[in-house]
Amino acid sequence: MMRASRLAVAALCLAVGPLALPSPAQEAIPVSRSKEAANQLRIGIMENMFRDLPRSLVFGVSKPFEQLLTAHTGMNGSMNLYAEADEMARKIRAGELELGVFHGYEFAWMKQKHPELEPLVVAVPMYRKSYACIVVGENSNVTCMADLAGKSVAMPNGVKEFARLYFDRGCNCETGKIKFDKVTNPLSTEDALDDVVDGIVDACVVDATALQSFANRKSGRYKRLKIACESIHFPMTVIACKKGSLSDTLVTRIKAGLTSAQSTAQGRTMMGLWKLAGFEAIPGDFEAQLQRTLKQYPAPAKN
Repeated sequence: MMRASRLAVAALCLAVGPLALPSPAQEAIPVSRSKEAANQLRIGIMENMFRDLPRSLVFGVSKPFEQLLTAHTGMNGSMNLYAEADEMARKIRAGELELGVFHGYEFAWMKQKHPELEPLVVAVPMYRKSYACIVVGENSNVTCMADLAGKSVAMPNGVKEFARLYFDRGCNCETGKIKFDKVTNPLSTEDALDDVVDGIVDACVVDATALQSFANRKSGRYKRLKIACESIHFPMTVIACKKGSLSDTLVTRIKAGLTSAQSTAQGRTMMGLWKLAGFEAIPGDFEAQLQRTLKQYPAPAKN
């Protein structure tokens, strides 16, 4: 069955009409900008944030974000998708993008390489949880990633990217490359967790927000599960710019518009589609979070 969030996106698409999104390979507006272009707020966002969403529906998620920024800055928002965080960071540094939306762990990698990147706000997930888990049945003897060798694991569509990173890199108790019996891709996290309860698979990779939602919806079945192991708390998704590239007035408007978004109907629509509790100021320990992430999950060599 199609998830409710996908139905909501489809409904929004019908409501707002078609929007042409540039492909990751398409060039953004040149650095030398016309007067008209200077009134545009060019925003980069990681393509993998919409990994399991049909491209034809992506604009339904991005449009409210553009409209929100337009309302608070008086500038026209335009969204560009990027397959690589490094490419998006370079375009921000070159003045070809004003803002970039990074996964928290990718921002840690990019900030290390491009110190001039400046975080403006964080996107707070529902329940304020930003870690990943390996979930198994209540009677399972699995206690770490290494115990999954030879077992079946569900990696559901829509799982957060940091959960994919956790699974790909393995947990601290992993010894060598694990060979699984199989890895399935259920349509949703709920389906994946149901498969664990029903014994169809041995384990599921899940982010804590989705696990909490399952617990709220299906408390009885949730009690038949347990967390075998979990990741560190990852930094939350970040909206960033190049330090000094935007006026203080514009930065203030962007921060005010986003941090108050949940108080407006338009903002609440966006929060529902992005599964967020809201936007908040950068936490005081954010730098420590970035450093902890770099230590646990160093940037890939290509970055």
